[in-house]
Amino acid sequence: MVNHGAASKLLQGMKDVVAEIFELPLEEKNKIIETYSSEVEKVGKELLSSITGMKKDALLGLHQELVQAFTINYYPPCSTPEKVLGLTV
Repeated sequence: MVNHGAASKLLQGMKDVVAEIFELPLEEKNKIIETYSSEVEKVGKELLSSITGMKKDALLGLHQELVQAFTINYYPPCSTPEKVLGLTV
């Protein structure tokens, strides 16, 4: 995806730590996720504003509380890949 508005440095930072994030102290994990979530929220508002033709402030008036879900999955390499069914990339 291109021209999404989220800083490339931020996205690369998420990619760099996603495999290690489960090892980080909770405080550090929270800081990274809060920054990322804030940027994703900005992109979402821009997209909704662009699609609907409404100003961002008007959208916030319709939805007093924004809800965002964030999931990270990390699957370490399998020690017996010959027994794995499916695709490998």
